[in-house]
Amino acid sequence: MVRGRHLPSLGVLAALATLVAATWRYPGGTRTAPDTVGFRWSENFVCELFDAHAQNGAENAARPLGIAGLVLLCVSLGVVFFAISRSTTSRRHRSVIEIGGIGAAVYAMFTPTPLHNVVIAVGGLFSLAAYLAIGHLMWLERRRTLLQCWAGVLAVKAAIWIVYYGNVAYAWLPILQKLGMALAIAWLLAVRHRSTAQSAAIPSLPAA
Repeated sequence: MVRGRHLPSLGVLAALATLVAATWRYPGGTRTAPDTVGFRWSENFVCELFDAHAQNGAENAARPLGIAGLVLLCVSLGVVFFAISRSTTSRRHRSVIEIGGIGAAVYAMFTPTPLHNVVIAVGGLFSLAAYLAIGHLMWLERRRTLLQCWAGVLAVKAAIWIVYYGNVAYAWLPILQKLGMALAIAWLLAVRHRSTAQSAAIPSLPAA
């Protein structure tokens, strides 16, 4: 039972390790400097690991590992969202977290396709719904630290959307992308492994 509880989190960590390993195989090139060598964390985007060719025109040796890491990450996070939804008996929170979180994970798996921009937008809406529901649940459970971290995650996500869609300070987007991923994943895992004893009293609240 304990092993099963930690399996999705271990899957997330394994997926991140796979993505990091993929960066070691990336030939090189960025959108502004095609002649660079290797993956530059401050200039390359994670999605570039999934392309058939690197920005320098070479065949992308990172692609198989990158896609494997993406699929494992999406599946693992989908299970994490599902587990979070099962941690409360509030049907409203359960439905929104489950549909929003799993929906976002499914859409993210289509990032390497030509529908990249569409799935980013739609997946972002699904994840926003899940984040808002989880944040409200943390407020009902009076979990101040997780609620403060939630606000930080949303602030970084908002900055990413402003930079991406508003084309403002675009050079910062690769860094914001990775920071947003790291904070969101860490927060979700913290919510997943919180003690659920306190949430047992939540269903009687009218807001739930």
